[in-house]
Amino acid sequence: MPRSDLCPLTGRRILIVGNWPPPLGGVSVHVQRLRSVLQARGAFVSVLEPTLSGPDADPQRHREPGVWRADSHAGFAARLTALAARSELIHLHTSGANALSWLLVHAVGRAAQALSRPCIVTFHSGHLPAYVSTPARAVSARIALAPYRQIVAVSRDIELHLRRIGAPDERLIVLPAFGLDGHAAADPDEPFRSFRQQHQPLLLAMLAPGAAYGGAELLEAFRQVLRHHPRAGLVLYGHGTDGATLDASLQTLETMPLRLGAVSPPIALGMMRACDLFVRPTHVDGDALSVREALAMGARVVATQVGNRPEGVTLCPPADAAALARACLDALGKPPPSTAVFGPDGLERLVSLYEQLQGEVASVRRATP
Repeated sequence: MPRSDLCPLTGRRILIVGNWPPPLGGVSVHVQRLRSVLQARGAFVSVLEPTLSGPDADPQRHREPGVWRADSHAGFAARLTALAARSELIHLHTSGANALSWLLVHAVGRAAQALSRPCIVTFHSGHLPAYVSTPARAVSARIALAPYRQIVAVSRDIELHLRRIGAPDERLIVLPAFGLDGHAAADPDEPFRSFRQQHQPLLLAMLAPGAAYGGAELLEAFRQVLRHHPRAGLVLYGHGTDGATLDASLQTLETMPLRLGAVSPPIALGMMRACDLFVRPTHVDGDALSVREALAMGARVVATQVGNRPEGVTLCPPADAAALARACLDALGKPPPSTAVFGPDGLERLVSLYEQLQGEVASVRRATP
């Protein structure tokens, strides 16, 4: 078949630098799905995970072919150089919320520049604006961004602060980190199904570690919901469901939530489809993947008014349990959406962005041994 009849990405070699499950999280799930979409278009995709500290740094944990991880900073630098040298396009996914993230931005950008590879960076964290707010960090960030062909923000607020530190307008775009990529919802496991039968209405929330995810406010809001709906239930999933602060708050609840820990994306989608209300109580956010997933599953959604919230979400102020409870009761008092709200597909728009760079990528390909 002639090249002109193929997808523009057929045969292209792309390197994604970013988190990969486990653990499951917004960035890692986005990277996983992006790779799947690109491979379906015929691209050869490698994924390089940034070097992390702590228990997740085990380089021996299971990996699938094409997903790489180094066990040291020096090992990461060597692997980055090797993978970048045989790639035609590099896309970094990072938070932008700490020094290590910006060191990564600098390292990937310089590696791409040295090899004359076009590169893209996507910033995912709602904590980025606070981190880059000092003059010294703003200057350092602006220097680190210089090699990047495109700078992607998952929310308008992140874009605004990148512009304030001097990121060029013509290279800045906003794309939500969302796209289902055919990940059909799976039937939840037995504990969820039994809990679902016992409770009406059923609230669902994903929690990551840290107070910024709003677990304490969520439990207090649920306590107030129980006064109006005595048979209500709350299901929690994610890596933040076993925190000590959460345990202390649970002791005074009349109805104990079901805590499931980490679940696979298809199971999470299935729970969203089966719940009466999905709640996102975070204090800070970028563009929450879980919020868009819940809307796509046809669920009612309540979320704090931070980050980027799509249409169809009932909003309330962050860090305010009473306001969160009122928003939950208000949403529960309305009929569920008549149709699912899918919204813009960020993965498809990223693929389009890659295709727009095809000319630049093709020229690199011809020069690559």
